[in-house]
Order: sequence, then C-alpha cells, then structure tokens
Amino acid sequence: MGRISLVFAFLVAGFVGTAFAAEVQLSASGTPIALVTAPTGGGNRDIEVIRDGVKPATDIGENVGASSQQYDTYDGANPASQTEDWIGYHFDCAYPFSRVVFQEGKHFGNGGWFDPPDLLIVMVEDPTTAEWTEAPGSWDPEYPGKFTNGQIVEFETFTWTADAPVTAAGIRIYGTPGGGGNSAFISCGELEVYAEIPGTPPEIVATYGPPGGPPPLEVAFDASGSTGDALTFNWDFADGTTATESNPTHTFDTTGSYRVTLTISTIVGGCTLNDTRSFDVSVGFGLSTLGRPITLITAPTGGGSKDVNVIRDGIKPDVQIGENIGDSQQQFDTYDGANAASQTEDWIGYEFDTPYEFQTLVFQEGKQFNNGGWFQPPESLIVQIKNPATGEWAEAPGVWDPPYPGRLTNGQVVVFETFAWTSDAPVTATGIRIYGTPGGGGADAFVSCAELEVFTAPTATVTRSADKAVFELGDTVLITLDIAIKPGDTISLDEIVPVGVTVTEISDGGVQTGDSIHW
Repeated sequence: MGRISLVFAFLVAGFVGTAFAAEVQLSASGTPIALVTAPTGGGNRDIEVIRDGVKPATDIGENVGASSQQYDTYDGANPASQTEDWIGYHFDCAYPFSRVVFQEGKHFGNGGWFDPPDLLIVMVEDPTTAEWTEAPGSWDPEYPGKFTNGQIVEFETFTWTADAPVTAAGIRIYGTPGGGGNSAFISCGELEVYAEIPGTPPEIVATYGPPGGPPPLEVAFDASGSTGDALTFNWDFADGTTATESNPTHTFDTTGSYRVTLTISTIVGGCTLNDTRSFDVSVGFGLSTLGRPITLITAPTGGGSKDVNVIRDGIKPDVQIGENIGDSQQQFDTYDGANAASQTEDWIGYEFDTPYEFQTLVFQEGKQFNNGGWFQPPESLIVQIKNPATGEWAEAPGVWDPPYPGRLTNGQVVVFETFAWTSDAPVTATGIRIYGTPGGGGADAFVSCAELEVFTAPTATVTRSADKAVFELGDTVLITLDIAIKPGDTISLDEIVPVGVTVTEISDGGVQTGDSIHW
C-alpha cells in the first residue's frame, strides 16, 4: 500500500502580542455567543451553523433559500421596546482583531435584520474587565438594513474593517433587531472574524502509510515537514498509546478502525497556537473486493461517479470542510431526482456468494450538497446483514465510532468524513450494507459514499508441539486460521503471517479456508 500525502490549514487557539504579520481567520477557535440562545423560529437551532464554512448564494426576495443554513434570534419574546441584539464569539485568549465578515441570513415579514442600519456596530470584550465597547471601524459595503437598493436581498455579505487592530477576548456584531412587536430579530448565515498574527503559525504537513491492512499493521507517520516556530508534536494512536516525535512508527495489533490524532503546538506572545488533524487507519482482513457492490439506486443521474465500484477503489479523499467541495468522481451518490418526499430508505453495500463472519465496517461518506448527500436523521443510519438461509435483511447490533452526525459535524458541513461500525459480536451473513433515511428534501433526498470497507477478524487456535511453557527457537507451532476467502481463491501469506515469522510448511500446497499453516 502506498503513502497518503496530506496538507492542512491551521487552527489557532489563542494569541496575545503587539507585532503583527499575517491575518488569520479565528472563528473556529472561539465559542459562539448570542443574546438569544434558545430560538424558536424556523432557522437552525444550532449556533455552530454560523461557522460551518457554508455560505449560501445570495437570493433576492423574502423568505427565499434554506432556513437551516442560518441562525436567527426569533423566540417570540422580544418586546417592541427592545433595542439590542447581537451574535459573535468569545475567546480564552486575547487577539488583535482586524476584520469581521458578516453574511446575513434570511429576511421574513416580521424580522431578520438590524434596524436602523446605521446602528449596526462591532463590539469587543476587554480582556481585563470583560466589558464590551464599540470598536472603531467601517462597513463595506455599508449595511442597508431590510432593503438593498429597494430590494430584499438574503444571504448578503458585509465586511467590517477596524481602524486599527484592537486586542480583545471577544468580538460581536451588535444593533437593534429589525421587525415589529415581539417578533423583532436578526439572522446570520456565516460570521468570520480575523486577527493579525506574528511569526509562523503551525501548519500540519504530513504523510502516513499504509492506511490499512491486516494485523499486526505497522504504519509510518511523518509530520517533520510541518511549519511553525519551536513546534511540539503530540500523537494519539487511539489504542491507548501516544508519541511525541515528529515521525513515529506505530504498530496496530488488533483489528478495528483507528482515528489517529496529531496536535502540533507553538507558543507566541504567551498563548498557544495549535493545529490538529486526524488520520484514519483500518486494521483487518478486508472482504470488500470479494463481494458485489449493491445499491438501492442503480442508475444515478447526479454529478457523482456512475460506477458503484468507486466505493472499493482504495481511494480515500482528504476530509474537507464546506458544502460541495472536492472531486465528485471520487464518490457514488444516489441522486436520481425521483425520490419521493415520503421515502424513508436508501442503502449501499455488498453481497457475497459465500457466508462470511463480519466484524467491522468502515464508511467514508462522500460529498454533501444543499439538497442531500447524507442520512437524516442521524440515528436512522444502521448496518444490516443478509441472512444466509432466508435471504432477509435485518439490523446487526453494533456501535458507530465516532457517532454518525448527519448533516453537520460540530456545526460544520464536513465532506469525506469516515465512520467505523463494530459489531457487538461477529455476525455471519451473505451480505452487509449501510441503511437509513436519505437526507435532503423532496425528490432530491439522497446519500453519498466515497469508500465502503468491510472486515472480518480471523481466529487462531495454537497447538503446542511440546509441553513447554515457553517456545524456543526451532520449535514447531501449529496454528489453525479461519481465513475468510472464497473457496478456490488464494490469499497472500503477507496478509496473514505475523511480521518476522518464516513459514516452513503449508498444508495442501495452498491456503484455503480452514487450512493449517506451520511456522
């Protein structure tokens, strides 16, 4: 297997200083805050939507576009006399803020904007007193309120630039909510905040490989090309072990899916700047190439690959944040424009001519679009297996790691994300598939899949050649492996024999299911 090259953008955890260099987007490092924390309107109830990286296209007209792509503060409890509403971010460390980019959300008949427009300001939080005050700056274009040139324009973007960078522990847009009576409220599609950061912020540049294989699997990680000043490295291999080198090698002894996490850090101006990314490793005896891909939608008409075999081509695209990002040809999606609004099922998986004992499934979702590409609700996503005797499909008990989130992961649209399912106990079946309700709306509801791997865990029984507590060099040990391959197929010894072991004899001259191997 080859090595996978990954280059990532950085996230910043905090900074205090006076020497300025590059302007850095900090929204992901703060905590979203709003005056109204429990809205009851039709917008997204999760404030994380304001930093999910999705910027809907500008629309002309009232109540046009997807309400789920914005956060609005409607709660039916705003008195007519209310003069303030706000939304922004708080940080654990003070930053020299220089710019705010505010994409407003939707306008409704009863609110969704600031009014009067000239009272929309940017406020910052004093890091010592925690008091909020106005920060001098200007909007471009000027914020118009409800109408832009006499028209209602939704998802319009406005940029505020500080007269000079202002160091603060929080930043928010502030003004009077537009609308009337107890319905006055504001809306926000996306809110980005920027600060000027000195030196070289940390940025992960890493390779790792192989990304998968049978146990014991030795994987080499190398982040020595990462940039930043006086970096420290912290690896978490998701199996209880860690490392602090820039280029560790780690052996995974047990089958399963591992999400390895690397955090690199540097200290600037007394505060820590971090970049954190994850790497997926699949350990097991793969069965994907032995089955036949199956899917409910066999003739999709969307922009994805029309060949369902793309789900087992071994290509795992890099995880990215944002809607409709990445190569559509690296995924199979079930869009065909014919899904009824009442449709409650969609699925994709494999069938086999011979029963196999399944233990692990690794699902890399594909791209998400504004009209579908995910399972919704998230809990509808299950794994089903096909009974070898009856041919019926039924749910197999198991656990997803991480839990499948549906449309948003921590408030963001994340494409090509990977989820591993492990059965409560190995299950024998002639088919396995992921199954749930397609996400989206109306005739556009569909799911997407970039890669789907299924694994079994061979079992071994050891028979000693002599009655010894400890084997010695030269002893013969008989190990019987239940190898999950179809009758007549072959499998490379490199896939099943431990590293450093020499095979001296193979029964029957070839490896078959139930064979004994001597080494």
